[in-house]
Amino acid sequence: MDFNFKKYLLSLIALILITGCDVLPDVEGEYLIGNSLDSISSQSDQGNSQIVSFFDSKIKKIHIFDLQNLQTQQSFNVKNPKDDHYLVANNDMSYVIDLSPSQMSIYRSTGTAIHNPIRFNGRPISAAFAKAAGRLVVYDDLASVGFLQLDPSGEVTDSWVGGPVISQNHSIVSGDLSPDGQTLLLGLSSGDLAIIDVTQSMANQSWVYEIAPLGINDIKWIAPLSNTQALLQDQSSLILYDYQNKQVVDTMAMSSLRVTLYSKQNDPHVLYKNDLGHTILVYVQGGSLQSRQMIHLQSSKRIPIQSVLNQSSNVWNLITHTPTYNLNIFDPKGAYINITSKKRSAESYRFNDMLNLSNRELPDQAQLKQASHFIFALFPSELGYIEKIPLLSEEPAEKMKNFNLHYIKK
Repeated sequence: MDFNFKKYLLSLIALILITGCDVLPDVEGEYLIGNSLDSISSQSDQGNSQIVSFFDSKIKKIHIFDLQNLQTQQSFNVKNPKDDHYLVANNDMSYVIDLSPSQMSIYRSTGTAIHNPIRFNGRPISAAFAKAAGRLVVYDDLASVGFLQLDPSGEVTDSWVGGPVISQNHSIVSGDLSPDGQTLLLGLSSGDLAIIDVTQSMANQSWVYEIAPLGINDIKWIAPLSNTQALLQDQSSLILYDYQNKQVVDTMAMSSLRVTLYSKQNDPHVLYKNDLGHTILVYVQGGSLQSRQMIHLQSSKRIPIQSVLNQSSNVWNLITHTPTYNLNIFDPKGAYINITSKKRSAESYRFNDMLNLSNRELPDQAQLKQASHFIFALFPSELGYIEKIPLLSEEPAEKMKNFNLHYIKK
């Protein structure tokens, strides 16, 4: 037997044994600042803003797309088109930030571009963006942390790159940016929390911070809930922490080894398996941690791969995958919803009583991006083909084809 195939087969058997015959996705939310990067920007469906930007690998362009009217607003040629390209956008079409292994670029609606406003020696792996404040934090695989301050047009007004050591030789392990962009929360190797003053750190070109001496065991995941509170996950518990008053508000015992999904979308929450193998949803409500057993997932073979909770709209949207058990190993580099390209489904629920509102199969092969009430699907078509798929109804998807035809003819 070929050695590489034997090694692959043994890895597969070990994975199946560990997960109890379910092929589970790697939990990518851990040990990052912000969220993993994607070739499709995060979407907004608040008000009339339905803007998405994406890197079309077929023609090597970035498109800014208006999903309200299903039309391309602007397109840009990228530098180093053979690279992977990951996008961060402010959802009002004024600019889009392009991150690749070799450089960073900012493409502005004026038609101008800013290349390499900051430089990394590592590969960018995650980012946090406070859109209203125009503050971007980028984290690379060498644990460098880059800061950008952008004005509404995408002009860079301040920047700085910091190293991974913060306090007394303790290094960064995780983090995220407060919604107002004023505070960067960083979990340290000491188990303490570093509360970074973003404005002063850029002004001083050095870390300006306070240390909250939590002394817990490895802060693997941080999700700000507001400008004063955040969720922290260590090895054995989920913690609701008030970082303004330096107080633990609530805790819940939960082994990080049993976490199957982290989500920071709208209302941060966690899905995990308890000792009985039941799927539990943990979220914050009324100033404390709440848990809810997901009865409908008890006997299901569906595996949650992405979740969006919006308590103000009383909606929970869950994306699941049904594995086929035939050498189906998830690509750990993919975003959750794109961790596999087949057998994905969307389930929508009225959150207060978990009434099912809709179920629909999602298209195979397409790259997907989820908002609260719809999914954007980009198909692997050189001519260009996208769909906007509603989540709260069974209405047919809105489609647009051939938006690349103009560029191909050239």
